[in-house]
Amino acid sequence: MSRLAAVVLVACLVLTAGCGGFSASSNDPAPDREPYGVEESVDASVEEETEGEQLLPGLTTEGLTNVANLRKVHGDAIGNETFTVRTETESLSDSENESEPRTTETTRYVDPDAGTVFGVTRINQSDADPGSGVDRSPIRAVEQWHGDETLTRFEFENGSVEYPSSGDGSVSRNETVRQAMTGPVVSLGSLENTTTVGTVDAEDGTYYVVEGSMNDSSAIEDGTTREVEVRALVREDGLVRQTVVNQSYGGDGERTTINETIEIVDVGETTVERPDWYDEALAAQPAESASEEANETSGGARTANET
Repeated sequence: MSRLAAVVLVACLVLTAGCGGFSASSNDPAPDREPYGVEESVDASVEEETEGEQLLPGLTTEGLTNVANLRKVHGDAIGNETFTVRTETESLSDSENESEPRTTETTRYVDPDAGTVFGVTRINQSDADPGSGVDRSPIRAVEQWHGDETLTRFEFENGSVEYPSSGDGSVSRNETVRQAMTGPVVSLGSLENTTTVGTVDAEDGTYYVVEGSMNDSSAIEDGTTREVEVRALVREDGLVRQTVVNQSYGGDGERTTINETIEIVDVGETTVERPDWYDEALAAQPAESASEEANETSGGARTANET
């Protein structure tokens, strides 16, 4: 695989995946990003053999019991409303003697009814491209449009712009929307232990505060271990509004720490439109691909709040 192809793959993963206290939106009142102060504790069952009182499908006073059920009510809470997903990722590796974390900020605007997603990722650091034999400038931003076609725009540190070929590996529209919608729920599925520690009230409802952890030191051949701590805010109607994931992994004295926050905001108030560069990106595709895409119907109009 060429270096550019690898970069394209990583960009697609960044824009379509995520794991991930609370940032307020002007259109979506909520607690700020200070640690969620638990205002009221939840009475857990004192009987060891019970799973506690059910708060939501898949969630009890004891913790998570069925992530698939919680994922369903989370999706039902959003329905076909538009929404925005914000993800912040910060990583630091002591093996590279990094003095500051590598950070990325991704914003995805999603319209489930139209099946369109527009994502923007900003990167504070990015390695040059030593594998291709070309002195490539570091990437500073990746934008991606998912509609009837998938188009990607790279913006480099030197100001240049590139539109890579979308190829045949594009994810379906429904799958792209599903990945964006369930992003805050994904990390909850791998936890070994979870606890519902209490509730916190916001203008848009009451939230259950769920904590969980995992310590994976089992059969990894190279001796790598991984520790994960997760804290999530789950609204009383099932919406997993925010998930914060703190994980570290490594071995042989080297350790990498990754902190991620993913949250859903502006439900019902997000506008999803084609980016300004749509036509230019379409024209830059290989002739056969561009011809096929031009024959398809449009997947949405343009975006005003793309950054």
